[in-house]
Amino acid sequence: MPGELCQDESNVDILTKFKTEFFYYSLDIVNETLENIFRSSRGLLTDLSLLTEERILFTKKKNEYALSKNEFSELAKWLPQIHLENLQTKYKVFAESYQALENTSSNQNIFQSLNKKDAVDPEDDENYDENTCSTSEKEHNPIKGFSSSMLHLLSSHGLMASFPNMYLAYKGLCTIPASSASAERTFSKLKIIKNRLRTTTQQDRLESLILLSSEKDIEIDLEKATDLLARSSDILSKQLLPS
Repeated sequence: MPGELCQDESNVDILTKFKTEFFYYSLDIVNETLENIFRSSRGLLTDLSLLTEERILFTKKKNEYALSKNEFSELAKWLPQIHLENLQTKYKVFAESYQALENTSSNQNIFQSLNKKDAVDPEDDENYDENTCSTSEKEHNPIKGFSSSMLHLLSSHGLMASFPNMYLAYKGLCTIPASSASAERTFSKLKIIKNRLRTTTQQDRLESLILLSSEKDIEIDLEKATDLLARSSDILSKQLLPS
């Protein structure tokens, strides 16, 4: 009959059509993109996971646990200064002595905090400011995250010579940014700096301008920078340097 559906025609509503043709399709693209991004670095991320506190405690708990020959191999490729066999050997030694080192470090921190409290008495010191004191203690606290605390632990106990590869591994781990926000901000700065009036800017000058704009927290000695700029040209030398 006219207007009736045949048996081989599917009656798909709008919501189902949206899910199948748009929503699920978008999810597949996102998953595939993430898979492509992390596929090449999966081995490195696996090696870095061995440096977490959970894996170190697991290695100490499981005495029979042995590292395979492939573990830390991607990390050694990323950091050529690391000796792979030495790192694999010292990793188990470090895992066995980790809790003892941590307890020693914690006792030292408690002792130092008690000395600070004894040295400054809020009732006796008229200039004592609780907010300022707590802020300064936080600023001087070197333990920020597990990786940085491991660096502090190895350096404070003089263990960099005993575990040089562990120190390099944690040092490399601390250089990995938590996100790509800083890089994206740099690209945003590029659009502002390289405008239509600066299309002929050379690459070296452009990189320097982006560095000055993006890394404003880096302290610069203006006197030294002025001297370097003045020595680059005779004209600038006459104008900037005292005769």
